[in-house]
Amino acid sequence: MTATRGTLYSGGASDGEALGGLTHDGCGVEKAIALLAKGRARLEAIHHADCALRHDFCSKNSRCIWGAMTTLLAAGEVVIAEGHWQRLVGRHLDGCEPLLLLVRAQITRLVGDLHGARDEFEKVISAPAPLRIHQIALPWLIETLAVLGELEQAAELVKETDIDRIAGRKSPNQALLLGARGVLNLRLGRDEDAMVDLLAAGRGPVVEHSASPVLSRWRSLAGLGARESRPELATKLVTAERGYALRWGAPIRIGWALSAYAIVAGHERTIELLEDAAEVLEIAGGRVELPFVCRELGKRCAEAGDTAGARNMFERALGMAKRLGNTALADEITQHLVQVAPHKPEELTRREKKIAKLARAGHSNKEIASKLALTVRTVEFHLSSVYRKLLISGRRELMSPTVNLD
Repeated sequence: MTATRGTLYSGGASDGEALGGLTHDGCGVEKAIALLAKGRARLEAIHHADCALRHDFCSKNSRCIWGAMTTLLAAGEVVIAEGHWQRLVGRHLDGCEPLLLLVRAQITRLVGDLHGARDEFEKVISAPAPLRIHQIALPWLIETLAVLGELEQAAELVKETDIDRIAGRKSPNQALLLGARGVLNLRLGRDEDAMVDLLAAGRGPVVEHSASPVLSRWRSLAGLGARESRPELATKLVTAERGYALRWGAPIRIGWALSAYAIVAGHERTIELLEDAAEVLEIAGGRVELPFVCRELGKRCAEAGDTAGARNMFERALGMAKRLGNTALADEITQHLVQVAPHKPEELTRREKKIAKLARAGHSNKEIASKLALTVRTVEFHLSSVYRKLLISGRRELMSPTVNLD
């Protein structure tokens, strides 16, 4: 890195200037950001941001690019944002490379590639770039690590950054830092601390950083932190978040808001509301949020005595957590599975063992089929049975020496 993380927030006033300021008369970005601030007319905001990025002036201006991309990502329009990103990168815009790297990292995170996003945020922080870019990338990296379950690394970054000192000073990125620490505290089970941080983050300038899921959802996250110590406040927060999400209309945000409302204020309808939230997230492609909601559904089903439903939800959540590479979440869900219905492994047939061992040895399905005089489809069928019986998600896990094939 060109600077230690602890010095990233020591710059002067010029370093803290917003990237999304006024650009030119009638700029579509200004209209998009204004609508984003109101949390209404999402489709109109998307239109203005999209048009701005097609405008010759705006597509060369870092402030316009930042404001337009913030609007698109906050609106859940990752595909449109990705298309513009590819076009802008191809033009090799002078001075915009660090900003485009930052946008790329956030797009990667929002599509559910948490490991890829982590690596890209680290590249942004390590590469030569304006201090402002580093100041945004660092809390986004902390958030990503926290959601990914890499809590020790996230906590170390928080310590290095000295957020306690920085949080006491007003700056454009104060909300980002507090939000990042808040979500980390939630993952660590420090609900009271999380509530304090997230409420403070919500009092800051959130709109410019609405591409951050943490800041766009600070009410619901703070409500989750307050549900035990201050239930009335928690209910108020998640109810407000549900209203904001429904008015803005971004599907993944709606699904998340519904899940938080279900957990905090659902009462006897919690399972039904969580099922609605899971359905919305699945349709919307909420790959990061869905395993957490399914895990919560599994816990509620178990509490209600619905063992089959609990096991189904935990297995679904486990598969998604593994695909995300979230080993911490996968381990937690596995423990829930053991508690709700201890797994009695089915024995592999002789042929399944032979096929599994050949696959572990590195042979392709076609090679296995040739060796055993089978069709490729038959090999695929047997391997699917192996994965199901061993409770693994595929060939990659089959390669692990901890998987017993005897």
